[in-house]
Amino acid sequence: MLKLFKRRSAAPQTSGAWDKLNEAIHRQQKRYSDLLQSKTAGWSKGRLILSLVAFCFLFGSSSIYAILSAFDEPTYSIEVSTITVPTTANASPAHKHDQVPPSITRMIKFKRYMDSLSSAPGGVRIHDSLNQARPGLLDSVEAAILLFETSKK
Repeated sequence: MLKLFKRRSAAPQTSGAWDKLNEAIHRQQKRYSDLLQSKTAGWSKGRLILSLVAFCFLFGSSSIYAILSAFDEPTYSIEVSTITVPTTANASPAHKHDQVPPSITRMIKFKRYMDSLSSAPGGVRIHDSLNQARPGLLDSVEAAILLFETSKK
């Protein structure tokens, strides 16, 4: 009988992660070789050689096809386009701050202050009292800020 996979002698036992990995790989190879050996145990020598030739032809031709197709011209190409950066992206924050009128700056600070009051445990009472005394104040401030931001564009 023609043995396709020869058994390996036991290697000396050493410690280490690579040695353990190597042993695990050898165990899987041995298990797979035993499986293939049991599947082909009843085959004649001519059938084994024919199946080996067919296996080599099949995978060899697929490897050659993959190599040759790698050198062919691609049927598609990637188009490269330029990236445009808005002019406002390069402006410094101090320059942007100069464009905001002082009244809008005060409104933004007031809105931040009211937001911080609503999130602080002791500030909720102050926030609610301001909302009761001036019911539309926060809405008006937000509308004015939004109007200013949309008019800039």
